[in-house]
Amino acid sequence: MRCPNCGVGAVFSGPLDMHDRCPNCTYRYEREHGYFLGAMVINFIVASGLMFASAIAAYLLTRDRTVTVVVPVVVTIIAVPGLLRHSRTLWMAIDLAAEPPRDDEFRPTEVGKDLGPEAETSRPVSG
Repeated sequence: MRCPNCGVGAVFSGPLDMHDRCPNCTYRYEREHGYFLGAMVINFIVASGLMFASAIAAYLLTRDRTVTVVVPVVVTIIAVPGLLRHSRTLWMAIDLAAEPPRDDEFRPTEVGKDLGPEAETSRPVSG
């Protein structure tokens, strides 16, 4: 998955771990506190749909109550971690289309070196 702003930098650093900022353009992925609540809603809606569809399919194919309960639970447990990455990047793309990034959502970097979180708050005072 790539940065919704530049399309180059990776969003995820591991299977479920996100970078705080784009390694390429330094765009801050979590734009505000609670930013990914929309991604959670997307994930919930898709997972609920998968669970409902798999329950209906399991019932129609087997007519067994145990299978009708177990299959949707297993499908949901397997699908939700995979949906997390997609729902977060989809939410960032939707939000970025609705509200373009502001200058304060980027941070200066030196080539090949991240200046760290202190670069956001500490600015040189000019006399």
